[in-house]
Amino acid sequence: MTKRKDPKPKIIGIHNKAYEIIGENRFTARIFEAIMARGPIIMDALDKARIASFTKEKEETEKPVYKHTILLGKDDEGHNLRASVSVFSNSVVVQTLREI
Repeated sequence: MTKRKDPKPKIIGIHNKAYEIIGENRFTARIFEAIMARGPIIMDALDKARIASFTKEKEETEKPVYKHTILLGKDDEGHNLRASVSVFSNSVVVQTLREI
């Protein structure tokens, strides 16, 4: 019986620290890398949304101020898989989407 080698873990750097992605699959890594690549844009959108939340109506602040989708690949049936990042006044929402 041969022992199966575990693949080398994915290590990413954020500021001055290194992190290993736990339970990584190719989609998890791509989502995390895409979010980090857009980190400054997301932080800027959060700042703008927070400032806007003090001056606008509640209905307007419930809409995302920044939305972006990231193509992850295709599933077994050939549908595109995407990650969606939405920035609201007090949160960032990440969802995995399957195109229909």
